[in-house]
Amino acid sequence: MLQPPVKKDKNNSLERLKNERRRRMRWSVVVLLLVGVLIVALNSRREGAPFSRSVTELETSSQRSSGAVADDTNPQQQQHPHSDAKNDASLGGSPDTKRVLMEGEFSAIVAAAKSSDVLVRNRALNHFQVLAGLNSNLKTIQEELVRLDSTDESFAPIVSALASVGTPEIQELLRGVIEQRSGDWRCYSAIVPSLGLLTQPSQATIDFLVMQSRLPDPDFSSTAALAVGSIVHTLSKTDPRKGEQLLSSYIAKIESSETSLDDLKESLAVVGNSGLVSAAPNLLKHIDNPRADVRADVVMALRFMRTTQVEDVLLARLFRETDLEVRLRIVDALIHGPVPEKALDLIAPALKQRGKTEAVLREKYLELFFHVNLGSDSKRKWAEWLTRYIENEPDAPVRSRASAALQELLRVQ
Repeated sequence: MLQPPVKKDKNNSLERLKNERRRRMRWSVVVLLLVGVLIVALNSRREGAPFSRSVTELETSSQRSSGAVADDTNPQQQQHPHSDAKNDASLGGSPDTKRVLMEGEFSAIVAAAKSSDVLVRNRALNHFQVLAGLNSNLKTIQEELVRLDSTDESFAPIVSALASVGTPEIQELLRGVIEQRSGDWRCYSAIVPSLGLLTQPSQATIDFLVMQSRLPDPDFSSTAALAVGSIVHTLSKTDPRKGEQLLSSYIAKIESSETSLDDLKESLAVVGNSGLVSAAPNLLKHIDNPRADVRADVVMALRFMRTTQVEDVLLARLFRETDLEVRLRIVDALIHGPVPEKALDLIAPALKQRGKTEAVLREKYLELFFHVNLGSDSKRKWAEWLTRYIENEPDAPVRSRASAALQELLRVQ
């Protein structure tokens, strides 16, 4: 389509204005940075703290010492390459990297961790990781972290940066913060998953998480149980013997008829989050448990264990199940991975049985279309089926979901 002509003079004027604004902004940023560096340098000299290098040199040293840039958008933890804080030479042997946190430095890191500039944020967290690798800073960091508002958007990135260093001393620090902020859910939900993602969890951390998984509050206990499951998964690769020992203790509880309900639920969460398919048969033994809440927990535990046997059992259970919540969770478990086409063959009749299948369940069934693996012929077949289905579906939300599913099939053809 032809666009209406734009006057050249007006266009050029706007472009000149934009360029002039960009130049002014760049100079403003440069001036602010220079002023900031000058202030910090003067403060450091006044307090006798070593800060003789430029910002660029400090960042270069931090990157060389840490070996990686922390990324608060990526929850995956990596062991810090210089996590042996007892060896000062691991941090480059430079006087600046041996110093303690300066007054106000943690506050500056907190402010930078909230920056909209990813580069600024990552550089600050990277520098913080270097400082966290020194045992002389840990007491101060713990005190600051206990005081920091857990609702602050910098809290989780700072916790993640600490956990990525992962030394036993820092693990102790994070456990201490949880103990000092007992009952603080936001603090707990930031630290405990980070502990679960450690590549080298200490035995003290494992024992701590196991104890936390037995707390009376289900939100806290289930979060800790999932963290224990993550550790089992990690240990299955790094220390198989210890991982098997930890896993077997939970499998024993699942198989015992004398296990309490709370212990059973805890064990299901741990084994399920380990993602070890070898444990799937142990979980499947409870798929017909008389308690609906237990069946729901079993289904969610199976979502990481995608085998043909698990798929077949879940699909079979879907149409035998009488509890709506369990049926919804079965669909959630199925869409956690690629959905086989046979699942569509099974739900198609149920979608048409509007008198027997609730609208909320019909809408949930349609989510399977977004995750199914289909060839070209099958896509055309199901696109035609959905077109006919939409014409006869009386419920507006269900019809809208079916239309979205149809568009998805047509989009990927």
